[in-house]
Amino acid sequence: MYATLYVLSCILELAKSMKAVGQKEPIVIDANFNIVSGYKRVAAAKTLKWTEVDAIIDKTATAQNLGLKIIHSNRQRAKSAVTKFNEINFLRNSSKLNTNQNSSNPIVETASEMSSKIAEELGISLN
Repeated sequence: MYATLYVLSCILELAKSMKAVGQKEPIVIDANFNIVSGYKRVAAAKTLKWTEVDAIIDKTATAQNLGLKIIHSNRQRAKSAVTKFNEINFLRNSSKLNTNQNSSNPIVETASEMSSKIAEELGISLN
């Protein structure tokens, strides 16, 4: 999912830093071991041939909201126009899917609310 939204960059710089000071922040994964936050740290660890990284499990991450959580966890980053475009397209598609689902499903409602909140943070409309 991350690769469709973001380009992995600066991996070698991060690997150099991680080699010198270790992993400062744990990655965040869902219950199925999908990475919610920390793709670059994992890629850097792989270049260092590390077999383990520190991680915490986000028990609220689901297949329905994983992409939204990934975007939300990367909200503070400086982003290229391509990255912003990818996020906007993902949010628009996610919003369309959510409106076609049963609105009594709490996961769908949460995903829809999350889409709206992230879109608001990005300053875009999903309509």
